[in-house]
Amino acid sequence: MTNDETRMTNKEPFSADPLTAEQSRQNRTTQHQWGFYDSHRRALERLIVPTRRGGRICVLGAGNCNDLDLQWLTEIYREVHLVDLDAPALEAAVGRQHLQECPSIHRHAPIDLTGIADTVSRWATKPPREPEIHAATRQLLESPRAEWGQFDLVLSPCVLTQTMNPTRNTLRDHYPPSHPARVTIRAALRLRHLRTIAACLVPGGRGVLAIDLISTENFADLPRVPQDQLESLMATFIANGRHYTGLDPASFIAAWKGDPQLSLRCAAPCFTAPWLWHLGLRKSFLVYGVTLNAHDL
Repeated sequence: MTNDETRMTNKEPFSADPLTAEQSRQNRTTQHQWGFYDSHRRALERLIVPTRRGGRICVLGAGNCNDLDLQWLTEIYREVHLVDLDAPALEAAVGRQHLQECPSIHRHAPIDLTGIADTVSRWATKPPREPEIHAATRQLLESPRAEWGQFDLVLSPCVLTQTMNPTRNTLRDHYPPSHPARVTIRAALRLRHLRTIAACLVPGGRGVLAIDLISTENFADLPRVPQDQLESLMATFIANGRHYTGLDPASFIAAWKGDPQLSLRCAAPCFTAPWLWHLGLRKSFLVYGVTLNAHDL
């Protein structure tokens, strides 16, 4: 672990909890899937090629780094900062790519990007009342602190769903998806992530999110859809409400328009065509890219 570890929560030390344990379990199940990530990795790389070499990149939720060619990143960026909740997974990931001693790579872990991981973990054993959900929502809307600095590029590689899923899974048996408390905390989780990215950008910097919108749980034949039909499929699933709620392009536009803190810092989000990400043999995702360009002040 490097000496520049930081934390985004106010609580010290960060203690292991059920949410962290589950994230670690998921990382262990996919840690040796480098080959499956090849096309997804190349799709991400096309989105993060800098206009010139030598800048700084930060990856939020780097995890196993299967979607990151770290050697390639160190060749085009002078500093590579990796942020994750699961410190052992991050350390092992850098080791698998034989870059443990690379001075350009900086690890920051364990970092809770939501700031409410401990709260959500407690909800797993004691379902929250509405006032508790509202309190967590207010906490999410506090300005995030990007203590590791600002960057030319910040990448969020399909991590937004990972920050939203624990809350969804904890509340799903007690509050329906349309319940106002669930709607507001879902929006707050999304907004906090966008604000975190914006806070990490230098003037003129870029934030890039890869968003997994549909999976084989929604559509079993997804892996067999030709590339030229993915955009149409995405539009159909959004129109029918069969995608991951709150992660469609219109929701990102609405979040940007509705938040002065975000819109003052970044231009309106731009979107890419979708691609497929194969997570092993049994699960695939339809993914698309979102770009936030910080205003050049």
